[in-house]
Amino acid sequence: MKKTCEHCGGLGVIERQDGFMPRECQCSVLRRIAAAMPAYVRCADLTLEHLKLPILREGVSKSYFIKAAREDVYAIIKAAIMINSSKHVRITSDRELRDVYVGSTSRKSRGDDPHGEVINTLEEVMGPPALCIIQLGELVSRNKAAAAILEESLCIRLDRDLPTWVVSYYDRPFGQGSVSYSESIWGLLKGALNDLTIPRMSVQKTHDAQMSTVFAPEQVKSGATHRYEREPEKVEENSRKRIRSADPDPDVPKGFENFGKGSKTKKFQSRD
Repeated sequence: MKKTCEHCGGLGVIERQDGFMPRECQCSVLRRIAAAMPAYVRCADLTLEHLKLPILREGVSKSYFIKAAREDVYAIIKAAIMINSSKHVRITSDRELRDVYVGSTSRKSRGDDPHGEVINTLEEVMGPPALCIIQLGELVSRNKAAAAILEESLCIRLDRDLPTWVVSYYDRPFGQGSVSYSESIWGLLKGALNDLTIPRMSVQKTHDAQMSTVFAPEQVKSGATHRYEREPEKVEENSRKRIRSADPDPDVPKGFENFGKGSKTKKFQSRD
């Protein structure tokens, strides 16, 4: 049963006795913040250890190159959005930046599709947010322009001195084998951003646990799949009757007896 807020009764606003405009209830604020989070961030397990990290105490005023576990980064992003609820925090990736650059998210490509955000340029992704979080290693398909796209996106933020978090996950570290890697990008990450390595705090979840968390409260059950084989059909004995061929005519010549006699055939006489 869904609980109703005891302060506003589920309306989302609280009337003021002084006659001024009603103020937004805390439950409405929390719902609005949760709606702005992706599912994998909203369902992240936030602990006290995450809240004690310096990156959250300093707010969103600095840029970092973060190396951490995926579960810990999701929890940190969740806390950052909740603490800075009045600011625009955007989560993107090198894969989304590639899609924006090639025009996959443009109005022309979307057409009449109402689903999905329409983004025409990299400026629309990197320019407006107060804090932009770029996840590296999400792009796995080869693209010659991937490194240049990522570098251009980083320069949009760094040239304006806007706080940017660039994240490299432990399970998919960013390096020379990455699709969007280049020496110039590595120089930007090491020279223009504060280097931050966070030890693993959250318990690493299995794939099934992650699925059940992201799609909660629906539980995803997993188990060994059984392969059903079709039973062979039983063939009844003597089910098909054999057709007996007719006995050969003894009067018809065979073999060499037919040689030189032409193609005359025996005429059958009527019984009448």
